[in-house]
Amino acid sequence: MTLITQVTHLVYLQQDNYISLMEYIETSNSILRKDSENIVYLNFPEKTRHSLETMNEYLKAVKTLDTTNTGVLLLVEMNNLMGVSKDARTMVGNKDMTKAHKAVGMLVDTPLTKLIASFFLGLNKPQFPIKSFTNKEEAIAWLLTRA
Repeated sequence: MTLITQVTHLVYLQQDNYISLMEYIETSNSILRKDSENIVYLNFPEKTRHSLETMNEYLKAVKTLDTTNTGVLLLVEMNNLMGVSKDARTMVGNKDMTKAHKAVGMLVDTPLTKLIASFFLGLNKPQFPIKSFTNKEEAIAWLLTRA
């Protein structure tokens, strides 16, 4: 496992011109950052697929960011996610993954990411609320109702 475990605080300029601190973790294929409202954003800087190894890295990172040990609100920015292996999909339903999440919003913006999200939701029945969105603000608002 090649998880970069260093958690750093960095300055992030919000759209409405105020500055806040964010926690940040980089894995081998993704970046996770937690904002001041305790939403964790997961994005993939380059085109990638989730394997069992990268899903385990992700879970370790989420557990690190979950300082209350009550699960995170997660917004997955799926634009560079090209697929998820069968082993990684199976992992979504396990006890550790369920405990790590309060709710998950998936931001889909291309036909491929919509297909991946639909396939994911159809085959895997996570034990936490999960929903796909085309609008980031709507996804954030929905997540905040699950806090």
